Amino acid sequence: MPNTCVVPGCKGNYRSGPKVQVFSFPKDPELHRKWLHAIRRKDFTPTKNNKVCELHFKTSDLRKETAVFDESTGREIRVPLMVPRLVEGAIPSQLPNCPSYLSAASFSRESPDSKRTRMEQTALAIAMTDSILENELHKEKKTFHSLVELKNKMQFIDSKFWSVVEYGDSLALCHIVFTPSPKVKFSLVISTSLNVTAFLEDNDIRFGCIQITSYCE
Repeated sequence: MPNTCVVPGCKGNYRSGPKVQVFSFPKDPELHRKWLHAIRRKDFTPTKNNKVCELHFKTSDLRKETAVFDESTGREIRVPLMVPRLVEGAIPSQLPNCPSYLSAASFSRESPDSKRTRMEQTALAIAMTDSILENELHKEKKTFHSLVELKNKMQFIDSKFWSVVEYGDSLALCHIVFTPSPKVKFSLVISTSLNVTAFLEDNDIRFGCIQITSYCE
């Protein structure tokens, strides 16, 4: 005689119930605990003869066929299993024959307004997270701590406005105008200590010692 199902209210494999495939409780302690929590049977310690039937699993939890690779044809052949098996990690979740207070379907459903509010809040949280991350990446792109780092980030400088020139240990950003021949209108010379000297055409303009650690686009 096949084992009966131990889920409360289920008639699986009883004389008055359907004939079903049953499954043993898993040996993995954590998965075993989840099964016990799912079936909601009070003061119950399962033995090797206690089973849960297929009626309490989703279709996606049941594996009813297996695949065999045919090397001679290079094709995968699917073969039905004589006895269905559970996919790894499957947990009983369907309790249609249990008392209503045990069934997942008995829980109150989320109202449309509540669902809409929840989804809007989730979308807002995601947008805020993305905005903060984007801002941090933007700041990281513009921040440097040495002349070498600045040189590596020259690709982010507006090349339509600035022309970048390296000479010696310094770096120059030049704004060139055509009147009609090319002429440096103004420029910034950055030293290895990140001090900046500004030039208007050929005139050196100084406002004390200016040191930079980021640039403006």
